[in-house]
Amino acid sequence: MAYSLDSNKRCLVYEYMVNGSLEDRLACKDNTQPLWASKRLDIVKGTACGIDFLHQNGVVHRDIKSANILLDENLVPKVGDFATARVTASQVTTKILLTSKIIGTQVYLAPEAYSGRIDIGLDCYSYGVVLLEILTGLPVLDQERTEHHDLKTYVQEHCEEDEEDEDDDDDDDDEGNDGISRNGRKKERGTIFDLLDEKAGRWDAQVVELLFEISYKCLEVSPKRRAKMKQVVKWLDAGKIVK
Repeated sequence: MAYSLDSNKRCLVYEYMVNGSLEDRLACKDNTQPLWASKRLDIVKGTACGIDFLHQNGVVHRDIKSANILLDENLVPKVGDFATARVTASQVTTKILLTSKIIGTQVYLAPEAYSGRIDIGLDCYSYGVVLLEILTGLPVLDQERTEHHDLKTYVQEHCEEDEEDEDDDDDDDDEGNDGISRNGRKKERGTIFDLLDEKAGRWDAQVVELLFEISYKCLEVSPKRRAKMKQVVKWLDAGKIVK
């Protein structure tokens, strides 16, 4: 990185990221080649390390998303766009700031962002959404998805079983339009394997399960229960969820 001073005009000069954003590459924008599953795992790991580095140095990014993950000539990821970042106390893991202005991209925002809370949990939640993008290759927001426009809800609804139907007013053998049996039985759901991006080639089943489980831990509604990036890096290095 460099900088330029020209009278009162100043600018920062950054490395040129020839492969654009992760968002564009997942969408194969401009007929670019798909990202293979193995390369996606490298991007997942590199992004986690980058976010963890920020957190360890007291920075909360506040707008982690696939459009802000940039890829160099070797498809090495770099976290970009720090316009919304906040520098906190050095002990960022225990420091919480408050703001009156909601910053970030809505479909990536953690629930507590709407109350003005700023801490590292915001970035961890957003990273969980990015993991779902990497696994599925689907846009994070799609108005053509009939049931749920946002990717997080769409994936979780597909992969989770419904609760038992408490209303049992109809015959036991009847089934409602929503596919839930009127006798209170749960409707069968799919798995993340049904939604994997086929353009990525052959996926390793253990990797898929690991990334999906990490996404769930990052997308915990409660900030206290949500995974920290330091934990995520540890899990990715170990290839499994470890305590």
